[in-house]
Amino acid sequence: FEDAVTAIKQMQQASSAFALELMYHETEDEEFAETQYKYLERVGRFKKATGAPYAITNDCHYATSEGEQAHRALLRRLPKAADLEFQGEGFYLKSQAEMKALAEWLGCPEAWSNACTIAEYASGIQIPGADKLQWYVPRTIESPTDFITELVSGRLSSLPQQYQERFDYEMSVLATSEPILNSYLVAWQINEWAKSKQLPMAARGSMAGSLVSWLLGITLEDPVKHDLSFKRAVSPARPSIPDFDLDVSSSRRGEVLEYLRSNYEQSLPIMTYTHYGPRGSLRKILRAENRSSEHINELSKRTVQNWEDDPELMTVPEAYRPEVLSYRGFFNSSGVHPAGILIGGAGRPLEHEVPMGYVASSKIMASQYDMYTLKKLGLFKLDVLGLRTLDQLVHMREFSDAEAPTEYDDENVFNAFSLGMLAEIFQMDGYACRAFISRLGRVDNFEDIVAINTLVRPGAAQFQDLYQSGNL
Repeated sequence: FEDAVTAIKQMQQASSAFALELMYHETEDEEFAETQYKYLERVGRFKKATGAPYAITNDCHYATSEGEQAHRALLRRLPKAADLEFQGEGFYLKSQAEMKALAEWLGCPEAWSNACTIAEYASGIQIPGADKLQWYVPRTIESPTDFITELVSGRLSSLPQQYQERFDYEMSVLATSEPILNSYLVAWQINEWAKSKQLPMAARGSMAGSLVSWLLGITLEDPVKHDLSFKRAVSPARPSIPDFDLDVSSSRRGEVLEYLRSNYEQSLPIMTYTHYGPRGSLRKILRAENRSSEHINELSKRTVQNWEDDPELMTVPEAYRPEVLSYRGFFNSSGVHPAGILIGGAGRPLEHEVPMGYVASSKIMASQYDMYTLKKLGLFKLDVLGLRTLDQLVHMREFSDAEAPTEYDDENVFNAFSLGMLAEIFQMDGYACRAFISRLGRVDNFEDIVAINTLVRPGAAQFQDLYQSGNL
């Protein structure tokens, strides 16, 4: 005890934000309660001997209170789970109001305010190197803005004034974030490398709305000519690193991945996860209860997978049980995202940025944060998707000795679309596009093709009738 008191006093001298951790969980288990009271008594003695303040915390083993039932159901499946069982309650991430109320109930309201003070102190700690350029750039430069302006100046000078105005506007938005500017430069460098290797590559997605992306040669369509919105690429109201979707030759995608590994030391594949749905969560719990396979299969067949849309469709009462409901949405299995690559700066090792895990099925290390979490954290990811269509274009060019057209007003193409001749045309050869074209009866121009590809997507399909009537 005396040695611990001496150590606490030394830590108090080293940091004004030092405090004694105060923790309490409700329980009806006498053995757990006795252990917890001994802990509280010992912490009280340390406070009396050193004068160190309390800071209240909570032991968290799942995100919400509902996770408690799922946790216990899972433990029932394990042959030796005694050491993992928690006899108390409340082992989840509690709200500020709950923690404040607990501190007051314990008679130590200052423990809550002290915890808040420590949190504010921690949030102000500067990570070494955080003020430097966060992402890899093609060369050491003082200003990514000046570098991009230099790269596009020749092409921009030959365009009408409205292009200069659009460029100035976009750069005023992009200049608010060096990571965003650097993400453009990374995509530019990869694209330039692909051109030098005569490797088919095409960028698509929201980046097509950025004039800067077009001027850098990352995308191929003129966003001013086609009236594309820059807000889809980067929102001026909330600038964040945009999505870069790079389609590459399917047969040569391995070359691109090897280039990324060798040229960007801090790069990682990204994990992807499957989640438990109504059927999966029901199966998980029933197996934990040692139900027979026949019984589980029968109940699973009667469980409607999308019953949340219409609860009356649910015909299996067992699926309403709290432990089953709490399992829904939990991660089931992990794998490697088929296209996503996380790229970090040379001075910011990714092991300090994201948790990493080994994916046994692919025999590689990957970011355990999925693509959605990485985006929320402001980290830079590329999607590098192998596209068979690009290989076919190369073969057709070699066979016909003709280049792909740069204008899209070919009547033969519109006739082919109108007849439903869409086999192997990326994103257009599915049932949804074919059905919509059949309803329209005729494809008259390139704008029709753009509209078809847009209006078959979830959320936009409701406007198909308006477009067909000519009112959209």
